[in-house]
Amino acid sequence: MNNNLFSKIFIAVTLVASLCFSSCKDNTVNTDNLLIWDFDMAVKNAQTIPLSRYAKNLRYIPLETSNSSLIGRIAQVENVDDKIFIRTTIPGKEEVIVFTPDGKYIKTLNKFGRGPGEYIRLCGMCIEEDNNNLVTLFSGNKLLSYDINSEKLVRETPLDTIAKIIGKYMVEVAKNATYMGNGKYFFEYKAPMEGSSEDDVASFCIIDTLGNIIKNNFAKKDNYHVGCKNIMKYDDNLIWSQVKNDTIYRITDNLELTPHCVITNVGIYKNRGKGRGSISMRTQLGTELFECDHFMTVGVNIEGMKGVFPDKIYKDGAKNAHTILLYDKTTKKSVLVFNRESIYKYGFTNDIDYGMPFYPRFYSKNKLYDYVSAASFIEYAEKMGCQAQKRIAATLNEESNPVLVEVTLR
Repeated sequence: MNNNLFSKIFIAVTLVASLCFSSCKDNTVNTDNLLIWDFDMAVKNAQTIPLSRYAKNLRYIPLETSNSSLIGRIAQVENVDDKIFIRTTIPGKEEVIVFTPDGKYIKTLNKFGRGPGEYIRLCGMCIEEDNNNLVTLFSGNKLLSYDINSEKLVRETPLDTIAKIIGKYMVEVAKNATYMGNGKYFFEYKAPMEGSSEDDVASFCIIDTLGNIIKNNFAKKDNYHVGCKNIMKYDDNLIWSQVKNDTIYRITDNLELTPHCVITNVGIYKNRGKGRGSISMRTQLGTELFECDHFMTVGVNIEGMKGVFPDKIYKDGAKNAHTILLYDKTTKKSVLVFNRESIYKYGFTNDIDYGMPFYPRFYSKNKLYDYVSAASFIEYAEKMGCQAQKRIAATLNEESNPVLVEVTLR
């Protein structure tokens, strides 16, 4: 395994520790407030997890299919004021499509261009809950804020002040932007710093709704790869990780880095010789990595490594596995989640309606979301024999929009 890939593993898992652990029991210890997590113990605790342990209901939402609502890859889901906002990515057609709770099409936020109220790239979305639920879209050169009810443009915030510093990295900056509340936005960017051994280093700034820089600070870390999603807001704190570093940091109000956690025993799962495969963690903040009141999860990709990881996490005949790393706040234990269903889909075992497994991709308003292509949904409905799935599948064809799966947490 190359060093860059293994570094991503290390950071992804430490993020789980930094966001989940609040005590020093079982496989977690706390030394002077520095959290340390033993990944090896989580692997050895691999088990099936019933969805009903954390969820009280589940429903399938077939998203209306029309020329105005065609969806490519779903990148983000937000549920606000009885509307479902879906940020979707199709090359040349990045937009936000708004649906009713039952999946009926309402409107599309899409103004591609270089003029006022238009964007070149759509890299993110946030809901400003402390500001009349404005829907703010993060573009490469501006922020566009829309009224949640009328979907009309309310505010356009230029990012010229940041652009003067970083120029060519503007698109990557928008990917790593976060709304902090009180009309302030946090940006992570990569910029030259005099005296640095690197051409560019990771840096932070906070701007207001007019685009003015309120605070600006350079991170004193080298070898940072811009473009990796590594910043999120949790419990009114900003948590930050660096790709080539084994430490997770909290970002203070003064934009200083404070060590928060570190992980141990990932090294024993490194590539053990040519042809043996490798392990990697895929972490996309706001989607596959999140925390709720009861647990925390992160997606895990395992490439090869049979005989190293437990056989039960692999589907029949599969060489690779994609599963969930979960920390339960009540039991204070971490486990690698697997399910026994024969279909090639990982996640919680669905003991609510006995349909396909549920994989938590997005979190919004005490709800978890997964999505499945129409073709796969039809296949899974037939194989699992779930009547609720079969009723939805009968209304679909392979060209239909994906089906959103919504779980309400306890």
